[in-house]
Amino acid sequence: MTMLNGMPAAAINSDQTDEENARARSAAKSGELRILFVAPERLDQLGTYRFLVSLPVALLVVDVLDTFQPMLIMWAIDHLTSVEKTGVPTNAFISVLPGEWFGEGAVAGGMWTYAVAFVLVIALTGVFRVWMSLAFARAAVRLIHVIRGRFFSHLLRLDASYHDTAKTGDHMSLATNDTESVRMFFGIGLLLVFDTLIYFV
Repeated sequence: MTMLNGMPAAAINSDQTDEENARARSAAKSGELRILFVAPERLDQLGTYRFLVSLPVALLVVDVLDTFQPMLIMWAIDHLTSVEKTGVPTNAFISVLPGEWFGEGAVAGGMWTYAVAFVLVIALTGVFRVWMSLAFARAAVRLIHVIRGRFFSHLLRLDASYHDTAKTGDHMSLATNDTESVRMFFGIGLLLVFDTLIYFV
């Protein structure tokens, strides 16, 4: 426990030992503290591994689905072109589907399959894109909790004489604006970087 602006304060985070965290909890329960900072930075191992596994999967699925959309349009055009020239639709898309969908008497000559496939691809892309965005955002928020927790813990360990001369505005800027920039980089920034790299690969 330390004094912050004349008030008893303590922190609970992974930057401290178990004994220090235990003393902080005990002081908070007894009412000795006026300020208690708790950093929600302890992530369970299973949750971390799930994130690391799901993130590249979501990225890969989104990028594959994005490239699949123009291919569907290309196959639909090939379908119409081959029917016009030979009377028989041929392309890679048709070869993996039941022949009766494209034979004589088929609805719209089988063109409905491209429309259904295109809508399904768009829907799946949206689902995985939301999953991917949430995964990056969740990781960025957790990172900010860790950074702010360690920053506050560091401030508590400084001598009182330091706080007599330090500017509160500078500390607030470090704890808000600067850490928010870090969150934006690890959230949207890394998402765009990895997304672009996978496209090129």
